Amino acid sequence: PNDGASAAERGRGYVVGLVPFFLLVPFFSRPTFCYEIVKGRMWGFEQKQGIGLGLNTAVNVRMTVVKLEDGGLWVHAPIAATPECVGLVQELEKEHGPVKYIVLPTTLLEHKLWVGPFARKFPKAKTYVVQGQYSFPINAPLPIFSGIFADGVITADNQKDLPWANEFDHVLFQPPSITPLADYITFNEVGFYHRPTKTVLVTDMLVSVSDRIPDVITERDCLESGDDRNFAITCLKLLGFFGVREAAEARRLRLQGREPPARPERIQLGWRRNALIALYFGFGNLMD
Repeated sequence: PNDGASAAERGRGYVVGLVPFFLLVPFFSRPTFCYEIVKGRMWGFEQKQGIGLGLNTAVNVRMTVVKLEDGGLWVHAPIAATPECVGLVQELEKEHGPVKYIVLPTTLLEHKLWVGPFARKFPKAKTYVVQGQYSFPINAPLPIFSGIFADGVITADNQKDLPWANEFDHVLFQPPSITPLADYITFNEVGFYHRPTKTVLVTDMLVSVSDRIPDVITERDCLESGDDRNFAITCLKLLGFFGVREAAEARRLRLQGREPPARPERIQLGWRRNALIALYFGFGNLMD
């Protein structure tokens, strides 16, 4: 992508009001970078998001903003409404019109958390959520659990009824649950196709990972993940999970007597480890 715009002077502070069991990080400060994806029509906003508990596993999470043909903005998968993030969106509003629609395209908690606070920053916008929203262990109404007051629900067959039907097609994905809690938890996601720009918008169903480290991921993050003695690898070795103990010993013997890996190599290794842990429940070789 092109160089991302940021506005750190506006403020990056943000505290997650509801701390989920896997402890989303960062806890108190979330830098935002804005990239123009399609000139004058579409922008991506990225923040860092990861798993706490000493695992130091983080990747970039994206919100996409689309300029509608009749003016105004359509927001897909909001991220944390830090002063910096809100300010960058407001800069787009000055040129392209107000935020009209806010879309929660998934039922997953790590995306749902940000929608209520974001919508309150743009109170004139209407909020739409994909069908199947839930809370666990108590299935409370959406406004009580997440602070989201939905103006509409996106279903498999109501595309023509949505206010953006002249620009977007959508498909609802409802994969089977991979947990024993299938009666309580859904993994619904709606994918959009923006006809004017020929762009597909998805959240978690399709992920592209390159060797380019996102701007929101720091060298410090990668160096820690690239350290063979870090907390996550130490725990996996002690527990004997995923063959990490054997792979770590093989790596140690292979590197014995050599110069330690250079800083750029350790940074790149750390990013690759980050991506593996974030994307897979198990992996063939975390060490190399």
